[in-house]
Amino acid sequence: MKKNILDAKTRAHTLERIAQFKAGSPALWGKMNAAQCMCHLADQLRMAFGQIKVAGVPTFMGRMVVKRLVLLGMSAPKGKVSTAPEIDQLTAGTQPTTFEEDRETLLELLEAFFRKSDTYEFQDHPFFGPLTKNQWGKLAWTHLDHHLRQFGV
Repeated sequence: MKKNILDAKTRAHTLERIAQFKAGSPALWGKMNAAQCMCHLADQLRMAFGQIKVAGVPTFMGRMVVKRLVLLGMSAPKGKVSTAPEIDQLTAGTQPTTFEEDRETLLELLEAFFRKSDTYEFQDHPFFGPLTKNQWGKLAWTHLDHHLRQFGV
Protein backbone atom coordinates (compact mmCIF):
# COMPACT_ATOMS: atom_id res chain seq x y z
CA MET A 1 0.00 0.00 0.00
CA LYS A 2 1.24 3.47 -0.88
CA LYS A 3 2.42 5.53 2.08
CA ASN A 4 1.00 8.97 2.68
CA ILE A 5 2.56 11.83 4.65
CA LEU A 6 -0.91 12.43 6.11
CA ASP A 7 -0.79 9.09 7.96
CA ALA A 8 0.28 9.74 11.58
CA LYS A 9 2.92 6.97 11.74
CA THR A 10 4.35 7.84 8.33
CA ARG A 11 4.40 11.51 9.27
CA ALA A 12 6.23 10.86 12.56
CA HIS A 13 8.80 8.59 10.92
CA THR A 14 9.41 11.09 8.11
CA LEU A 15 9.87 13.95 10.59
CA GLU A 16 12.42 11.80 12.46
CA ARG A 17 14.30 11.20 9.21
CA ILE A 18 14.32 14.94 8.43
CA ALA A 19 15.74 15.56 11.94
CA GLN A 20 18.54 13.03 11.23
CA PHE A 21 19.44 14.66 7.88
CA LYS A 22 22.83 16.36 8.25
CA ALA A 23 24.25 19.31 6.31
CA GLY A 24 27.34 17.32 5.31
CA SER A 25 25.51 14.17 4.24
CA PRO A 26 26.92 13.04 0.88
CA ALA A 27 24.54 12.24 -1.97
CA LEU A 28 24.44 8.59 -2.98
CA TRP A 29 23.30 9.70 -6.45
CA GLY A 30 22.35 12.90 -8.26
CA LYS A 31 23.87 16.36 -8.41
CA MET A 32 22.32 18.23 -5.45
CA ASN A 33 24.13 18.67 -2.18
CA ALA A 34 22.32 18.31 1.16
CA ALA A 35 21.52 22.03 1.50
CA GLN A 36 20.09 22.19 -2.02
CA CYS A 37 18.02 19.09 -1.31
CA MET A 38 16.47 20.66 1.78
CA CYS A 39 15.35 23.63 -0.37
CA HIS A 40 14.14 21.33 -3.14
CA LEU A 41 11.91 19.43 -0.71
CA ALA A 42 10.44 22.72 0.51
CA ASP A 43 9.95 23.92 -3.07
CA GLN A 44 7.69 20.96 -3.84
CA LEU A 45 5.33 22.12 -1.09
CA ARG A 46 5.59 25.74 -2.22
CA MET A 47 4.59 24.51 -5.67
CA ALA A 48 1.61 22.59 -4.27
CA PHE A 49 0.46 25.74 -2.43
CA GLY A 50 0.85 27.88 -5.55
CA GLN A 51 3.70 29.93 -4.04
CA ILE A 52 5.95 28.82 -6.89
CA LYS A 53 4.38 28.75 -10.33
CA VAL A 54 5.66 25.91 -12.45
CA ALA A 55 5.11 25.83 -16.19
CA GLY A 56 3.68 22.40 -16.76
CA VAL A 57 3.36 20.19 -19.75
CA PRO A 58 0.71 17.71 -18.64
CA THR A 59 0.27 14.96 -21.18
CA PHE A 60 -2.29 12.20 -21.48
CA MET A 61 0.43 9.71 -20.52
CA GLY A 62 1.42 11.78 -17.47
CA ARG A 63 -2.11 12.44 -16.24
CA MET A 64 -3.57 9.02 -16.91
CA VAL A 65 -0.77 6.48 -16.69
CA VAL A 66 2.28 7.77 -14.80
CA LYS A 67 0.13 9.61 -12.24
CA ARG A 68 -1.69 6.38 -11.39
CA LEU A 69 1.53 4.38 -11.16
CA VAL A 70 3.17 6.95 -8.87
CA LEU A 71 0.09 7.23 -6.66
CA LEU A 72 -0.02 3.42 -6.42
CA GLY A 73 3.55 3.29 -5.17
CA MET A 74 5.99 3.31 -8.09
CA SER A 75 9.27 4.86 -6.96
CA ALA A 76 11.27 7.28 -9.07
CA PRO A 77 14.37 5.68 -10.52
CA LYS A 78 17.56 7.03 -8.95
CA GLY A 79 18.98 9.90 -10.97
CA LYS A 80 16.63 9.35 -13.91
CA VAL A 81 13.80 11.84 -13.37
CA SER A 82 14.37 15.49 -14.13
CA THR A 83 12.51 18.17 -12.23
CA ALA A 84 10.92 21.42 -13.32
CA PRO A 85 13.50 24.23 -13.56
CA GLU A 86 11.48 26.37 -11.13
CA ILE A 87 12.14 23.84 -8.33
CA ASP A 88 15.55 22.66 -9.50
CA GLN A 89 18.16 24.06 -7.12
CA LEU A 90 20.83 23.78 -9.82
CA THR A 91 18.92 26.25 -12.01
CA ALA A 92 16.09 28.43 -10.66
CA GLY A 93 14.96 26.79 -7.41
CA THR A 94 15.17 28.40 -3.98
CA GLN A 95 18.80 28.79 -2.97
CA PRO A 96 20.00 27.59 0.45
CA THR A 97 20.46 29.96 3.38
CA THR A 98 21.67 27.89 6.33
CA PHE A 99 20.89 24.20 6.59
CA GLU A 100 19.04 24.60 9.90
CA GLU A 101 16.96 27.55 8.65
CA ASP A 102 16.08 25.62 5.51
CA ARG A 103 15.16 22.54 7.56
CA GLU A 104 12.90 24.73 9.73
CA THR A 105 11.26 26.14 6.60
CA LEU A 106 10.60 22.62 5.32
CA LEU A 107 9.07 21.63 8.67
CA GLU A 108 6.88 24.76 8.67
CA LEU A 109 5.67 24.01 5.14
CA LEU A 110 4.90 20.42 6.12
CA GLU A 111 2.92 21.67 9.11
CA ALA A 112 1.02 24.07 6.83
CA PHE A 113 0.28 21.14 4.50
CA PHE A 114 -1.10 19.06 7.39
CA ARG A 115 -3.37 21.95 8.46
CA LYS A 116 -4.90 22.46 4.99
CA SER A 117 -8.51 21.36 4.75
CA ASP A 118 -9.40 18.40 2.59
CA THR A 119 -11.13 20.85 0.23
CA TYR A 120 -8.14 23.19 -0.12
CA GLU A 121 -7.48 23.87 -3.80
CA PHE A 122 -3.86 22.96 -4.39
CA GLN A 123 -2.08 24.15 -7.52
CA ASP A 124 -2.19 21.59 -10.32
CA HIS A 125 0.90 19.43 -10.57
CA PRO A 126 2.84 20.41 -13.72
CA PHE A 127 2.92 16.84 -15.03
CA PHE A 128 0.03 15.05 -13.28
CA GLY A 129 -2.57 17.83 -13.34
CA PRO A 130 -5.09 18.32 -10.51
CA LEU A 131 -4.42 16.45 -7.26
CA THR A 132 -6.46 16.16 -4.08
CA LYS A 133 -4.88 16.70 -0.65
CA ASN A 134 -4.68 12.93 -0.24
CA GLN A 135 -2.93 12.56 -3.61
CA TRP A 136 -0.52 15.40 -2.79
CA GLY A 137 0.12 13.58 0.52
CA LYS A 138 1.13 10.42 -1.34
CA LEU A 139 3.27 12.37 -3.77
CA ALA A 140 4.90 14.38 -0.97
CA TRP A 141 5.84 11.19 0.86
CA THR A 142 7.26 9.64 -2.32
CA HIS A 143 9.31 12.78 -3.00
CA LEU A 144 10.54 13.11 0.60
CA ASP A 145 11.40 9.41 0.81
CA HIS A 146 13.25 9.46 -2.52
CA HIS A 147 15.46 12.38 -1.53
CA LEU A 148 16.00 11.31 2.07
CA ARG A 149 17.20 7.94 0.73
CA GLN A 150 19.41 9.87 -1.73
CA PHE A 151 21.28 11.19 1.33
CA GLY A 152 21.22 7.95 3.30
CA VAL A 153 18.54 9.01 5.76
